[in-house]
Amino acid sequence: MASTRWVYLTLPAALLVCSGANGQVPDKFTNLKVLPKDISKQELQTTMRGFAFALGVRCEHCHVEKKAPEKGFNYDADDKEAKKTARVMLQMIAAINRDYVGKIEKADKTPPMRVECITCHHGLTQPRPLNAVLAESFEEDGLEKTIALYNELRSKYYGGAQYDFGETP
Repeated sequence: MASTRWVYLTLPAALLVCSGANGQVPDKFTNLKVLPKDISKQELQTTMRGFAFALGVRCEHCHVEKKAPEKGFNYDADDKEAKKTARVMLQMIAAINRDYVGKIEKADKTPPMRVECITCHHGLTQPRPLNAVLAESFEEDGLEKTIALYNELRSKYYGGAQYDFGETP
């Protein structure tokens, strides 16, 4: 698996930058457990930007910020559950692409589409269908608050890929 390159690119992801962290990424990486140990700095930054875009998060979602007066992140730290979850998800994506999608033969011999973080997350940290979010809200908070939640989500996400606001859901 070390030879596999993890690249989750879209044009907006390539433009996304963690605030101030760009110059703080070390030249050598010491705690890579899923990504290739020989990944280049540029490729790692591009991959991390892809994760940030796909989940709608910033670096601090997975990485521990250094304590003052130091600035930046302790990229080696495994303290955050989100980082541990990300590793499991990366292994899942690799298995899906290798064991399922990779075995699909196309008549025109073009490579099959690959599953990426954005395939499910669509810019949400916790990917869930709109009807599941609203059903949970209705169960816990009642109709009035669920309608308010729907209007809030529609206002924030309409036109994006996060939720399907069509008639069926």
